[in-house]
This record gives sequence, structure tokens and C-alpha cells, in this order.
Amino acid sequence: MKIKPELIDTRTGKHFRVFKNPTIIGRHRSCEICFPIVEVSRRHCAISEENDTYYIEDLKSVNGTFLNEEAISGRRRLEDGCHIKISKCTKYPAGAKVLVFRHPQPKPKPAVEEKPSDSEKKDVGEFLPKTKLPLKHCVFRITKKSVLGSEARARVPLQKLTAKEVHFLGLVAHRPGDVLHLSIEHPKMEPPIQMGLKVARILSVKGKNVQVYRVETQVAKFPEKEQERFTRAIEPTPLIRYGFLSVGSEKEGKSKEQEPAVSPAPSPSPGEETQESDAV
Repeated sequence: MKIKPELIDTRTGKHFRVFKNPTIIGRHRSCEICFPIVEVSRRHCAISEENDTYYIEDLKSVNGTFLNEEAISGRRRLEDGCHIKISKCTKYPAGAKVLVFRHPQPKPKPAVEEKPSDSEKKDVGEFLPKTKLPLKHCVFRITKKSVLGSEARARVPLQKLTAKEVHFLGLVAHRPGDVLHLSIEHPKMEPPIQMGLKVARILSVKGKNVQVYRVETQVAKFPEKEQERFTRAIEPTPLIRYGFLSVGSEKEGKSKEQEPAVSPAPSPSPGEETQESDAV
């Protein structure tokens, strides 16, 4: 949107908008800017615009038009801050009207910085926290990979996390050989740290009013960039122990540092195995 210039009367402080092309200045009431002063001609001067540039032209006035103290006869270019004097005479030696032409140019918009892509974020690591995050404060989500695509992610409690093994608890009985995807997330870390897993063993755990499975997996894919981000962002801490599991003895149940008692899931009969496969 173009900014229309204006004329400011230095004596009264009044603003006159230059809204028409051309804008006529004079004594007659039909002029866009009217000064009812005898020493001002009926049609004294005109301001016109051409290709976003403004010009002033004297219309053969009696007492003349002055641009920056210089009398003009033809068309002269106007710049922001120019002083225009209308009608210099004996009664008004400094000009009947003294106007300042104001036409501030719009400020250029600051260049918008392009946001780095996900690959660039991983390279520069600009979304990693300044201080390491405790591992127990992170959120762990598991996604199952299959030939039909990825299933919905599920948040799981982790029991063990090393460079070679990952153990977690879940309500779904995965099968040995299943390919899983582990995402380690934290609000101060973007994007999450990714890790590929392969199920090695499933154990049945006695839970309170719910069947829980302990899934033991081997780390199948952990790229060097992800390992570097893990080292820089995560502080290894003991994982949180959840109290919804029952244990084999009262003594073991009082100790939160010990792992819950687990027992291998019973091997299903051939008929049951077929039924379970259909269910999955």
C-alpha cells in the first residue's frame, strides 16, 4: 500500500493530505488545498505524481512559488523534508504560507530467516538442551513396524536401556522377531532421539488386575548421529520403577531397586498359536 504524502503548515501545524493527482494549491475554493489569502493566486501551484515521484509546478502565480528558498518556474522534484513557500511579497517577506513536504518511505520488511530442515536441525543440534536431561524424565514411545506400515505409537515404561538392549513393559504381546521403533522424547529436545529395535524375548509379568508383558529387545539400529545426540543431551539415571506389578515374595515387593518377578510366558498349544496369530 502506497503512503500518500502530506504538507505541514509550519506556523499552524495543520496537515494537508496530497490525495489527488494533481493537487492544486490556491486561493479559490475549488482547489484541493485552499488558502484564502489575497496574496495567494487563485490557482497558485500544483503537486503531481508520476511513477511514485512527486513534483511541484508553479502555475504562473503573481508572487511566485519557492522550493528551498529558490524560485521555481517549471516543474521541480520534491523530496521528503523540502520547504515550500507560497507567495513572497512585501506583506509576507517570508512567504504567505510556509509548508514542509513529508513523504516517508515505508521501511523494508526484515528478511525472514528460513527455518532449518529436520536434517539440518540434527546436524547443528540447535534444539538440544544446554544442560543434560535426566533419562528418567524422558518419555518413551514404541511404534511397531510391519509390511502394512507403522502402527499407532504407545507410551511405555522402560526397565532397561543400554547400547545393546532395551527392556520395556507393555500390554501387547509382541512376537520374537518383531521390528519396533523407540522414540526418546523430551519438551526441551527436538527432534526426539530414534532407535530401531528387534524383539528377542517376551515374558509374562503378574500385574494388578491386568496382564502385562515384559518385552526384551536388541538394538538393531542406532545411527552415530543419534548416539552423539544421546550422549550430549541425556544424563543416564536410574529408570522409574512402577508399582502396578506384583512380585513373587513380600520381601522382594518392598524393594523398588529389584526387578519384578517375571516368568516365561507359557508356550501355547498348536491350536492356540493359530488363534493368536489370527488375532494379531
